Amino acid sequence: MEQKGCLEDEIDDPRAIDEFSRRFFYVSGFISQLKNDDKSFYLACPDENCKKKVHEEAVGWRCEACNKTYPNCVPTYVLSAKVADVSDQIYINFYRHEGTAIMGISAEKLKEIKDQGDI
Repeated sequence: MEQKGCLEDEIDDPRAIDEFSRRFFYVSGFISQLKNDDKSFYLACPDENCKKKVHEEAVGWRCEACNKTYPNCVPTYVLSAKVADVSDQIYINFYRHEGTAIMGISAEKLKEIKDQGDI
């Protein structure tokens, strides 16, 4: 993994133009903003090898990717956060375990709190 000095270097890199390419790099920064919306988690397939979005049906939760219906689903984080350093800022998505680390609670617990109307 190539390590550069700051976000500005990564954002200005010509490879950043291709939004479909994946690039990995280290950054020493902080989360300056966390989007607070109803899309902080989604209901996912309980199969550990899948984790795709499911849809509620009369008999359970349907995963189109697995082509199966399950009796339950798993709330799964997909957080969008603005990460900043001394040079620039960029929105980054954090999933599953990273989301739990950032939020300090599991996506299941967050769903439970939202369902109770506490937030």
